Amino acid sequence: MKRKLLNENFELVRTSIEEGVADKYAAEKFGIQDPEDEFEKQYQQKLASQTGQQVGDIKGKPVLKNPGSVKNFPPGARGVITKEGDLYMVADAENVIHQNILDTLKKKGIVKGEVRAWEDPNDLDKFGFLTVQRVWNTNSIAIGESMMIPKPKRAEERKAAFDLFKPYLKAAQQKNPQIKFINNQVRVVAKKVLTPDEYEKYKSYGS
Repeated sequence: MKRKLLNENFELVRTSIEEGVADKYAAEKFGIQDPEDEFEKQYQQKLASQTGQQVGDIKGKPVLKNPGSVKNFPPGARGVITKEGDLYMVADAENVIHQNILDTLKKKGIVKGEVRAWEDPNDLDKFGFLTVQRVWNTNSIAIGESMMIPKPKRAEERKAAFDLFKPYLKAAQQKNPQIKFINNQVRVVAKKVLTPDEYEKYKSYGS
């Protein structure tokens, strides 16, 4: 009897594992979403939407001002920091890019300047905002990958770019003390702070 129960329990565990693996494969290969993953994603988005002040929405997802914490935002969620230090984020990393956020902020009159061709750090003051991203699954924010920052071999130019970011990050830190703002590219920070397994996932799914 004990052996029968053990065999039945083992079969249940094995089946559950196989189904889980199959769900993950289908999601990656054919775009078929795992219902449990989708539920978890929507639940986290709901939690994130309960923080900060909603100023608009993008593709059904709220744009949140100064959320105070990013722990319920998806890994790599994108955001924008204004010159005044206000942080605007959307709890979506798959369908919402920086340009979507900027277009919405422009329509709302939050961003006054142009929102096109903003990727050069030298034009930062001209546009009045900085694009940022959540560092994977941490409570940290770093410089978004869409900013065109000089390569490490161009050390002086690279340092000059990061110097331009400092006032924005400092102002954002003052208004959002529960979030850690890091003056470096999100990919560089992720490599330093994530475990090897987490970083592999980061590289696989993108930021």
